[in-house]
Amino acid sequence: MVELPGYNAVKEALHAHLIDIGSATVPVEAYWSLAETLKLTAEQLALKRRDARGSAWENRVQWAKRKLVEEGIMDQGWHGVWCLRPNHAG
Repeated sequence: MVELPGYNAVKEALHAHLIDIGSATVPVEAYWSLAETLKLTAEQLALKRRDARGSAWENRVQWAKRKLVEEGIMDQGWHGVWCLRPNHAG
């Protein structure tokens, strides 16, 4: 059975990605960069959410973003722009 990386692994990879780039990112850039970092396969990227409405991978990354916002690491920011809070920018 094909599975995605665990939630915490994705959250940690997103945090590291934002520190590495040193600036804001847009979701589509984060999806692809994290997929490369975590070495996702085409099968993993093709997985759909349980409700079949959208990408399971994109949903997993969005979950990681939400958790980082809840933890005060990421700024809620503008729609479509993801960035670290100034005190977490590395």
